[in-house]
Amino acid sequence: MAFTTTDGDISGASAMRVEHGRMLYGLREIAAALHCSEKSVLRYVAQYGLPAGKIGGRWCADEARLREWQRAHLVSSAPVPFVRSDRLPR
Repeated sequence: MAFTTTDGDISGASAMRVEHGRMLYGLREIAAALHCSEKSVLRYVAQYGLPAGKIGGRWCADEARLREWQRAHLVSSAPVPFVRSDRLPR
């Protein structure tokens, strides 16, 4: 069986050279990588096509693909700081 790799080469041997990022296992680890809640991860999967899914009943995702998705969807990689309204300058 032949596969097309990311560099466009079509051969079984070159398919072995395709590199992926580190695998993340579990909603907690995926949420930590995205700096969001586990509930947000589920919402991103359902509504925005976050590249994560279940394998054998366990959530997993490729970290490199998550970063690509994050850049494409302009999801901040850092948590937004909370500022109390009574501390804003007047």
